[in-house]
Amino acid sequence: MANSDDSDDGSGVPIADAASAAATAAATAAGEDDPLAAERERQEAREAEIAASWSKRTLADGGGAPAGHGARARVHLVGRLRAEDGAVFEDSRERGVPLLLLLGRGSVVPGLDKALMAMRAGERAVVTVAPEGGYGAAGSQRCPVVPGSTALVYEVELLAVEAEGELWELDFGAKMALADERRGRGNELFRGGWYEWAAAEYEQAMRYLVFMAHPTDDEAPKIAEATATVQLNLAAAALRCGREDDAVRHAEKVLALRPDDAKALYRLGQAYTNLNRWDDAADALRRAAAASADDAAAVARVKQEEKRMRERRAREDRQQRRAYARMVGGDDDAAAEEGAPEGVGRLGRLRSMSGRVLRSVRMAALAAFVAAVFAYAVPAGPIGEQWSRKLFFG
Repeated sequence: MANSDDSDDGSGVPIADAASAAATAAATAAGEDDPLAAERERQEAREAEIAASWSKRTLADGGGAPAGHGARARVHLVGRLRAEDGAVFEDSRERGVPLLLLLGRGSVVPGLDKALMAMRAGERAVVTVAPEGGYGAAGSQRCPVVPGSTALVYEVELLAVEAEGELWELDFGAKMALADERRGRGNELFRGGWYEWAAAEYEQAMRYLVFMAHPTDDEAPKIAEATATVQLNLAAAALRCGREDDAVRHAEKVLALRPDDAKALYRLGQAYTNLNRWDDAADALRRAAAASADDAAAVARVKQEEKRMRERRAREDRQQRRAYARMVGGDDDAAAEEGAPEGVGRLGRLRSMSGRVLRSVRMAALAAFVAAVFAYAVPAGPIGEQWSRKLFFG
């Protein structure tokens, strides 16, 4: 009986239970000593999932430098859904501007990122990425648009691999040059009508300008000037993409640096107009006109935008009047805007009013009838009170 699970060591606690408690205590102590253990396990599991999510079939070997984590890779790629139709969701060749990616920094989906880091400059390959290494179950709703739980197939050409170094290792001149390069790429994409992609390049430019540690008195104004310029670009791209709230945010960042910047005020007025914030739009455009007083072409653009704002506001007012007219029976203006003859709106209003009066009369008559029936049918005295309580209160 010495090996029985029910045996104890003299303390009254079964040996098996004591061993289990000791193991639990040891695990708890280990967790307390290393509170990040669970997070490391989760990250390791995710890395294993990403590593298993992609495969690469080489079409042409590359004889150039190997890619790796942190490298700048210039890439042409065509991305297709791995489905029956094989729809293209990404095509840098169509845009005419290769992608400039910082590998290992989340610039692309994880599976493609890992595949690119396994290539050499000049190599062409087909990379297949499972949903776990792509856009996952949720998919992507914007730039590019990809359904959830969809495998991806990329035709990739790694054009060049360059070293950039870590952001904190770059000096002022290098960061300014890289920011200017990104802005130039964004401008090229913007001129081609690829506004989402242009915005992505402008955001990359801002990445270099934001991380400027301890700028000198000579450097600070240059950073502020470059920042304002890129924020103006971002505001313009956001307007073209229909993201007016983002446009407002970028324009306000420019105005924090340059309170009377005519372009920022103009784009702020455009965004407010699109948001139907009429008073804010009028104020921004008024200030833009004042700031552009010496530029006839700029003043003309502001005047044109003010005209667009007034027309949009008048259209919104007409729509609201029509909606109200439909709700209450119509008025002359709304009826005329709908193409109805003069007087139809007034007739509709009169009909609506007479209908409401008639319904009120009917309800009053019904209430009087019910009261009369109740008075006739319910006996007086205590019995009537009991019936009333039963009828109304159960």
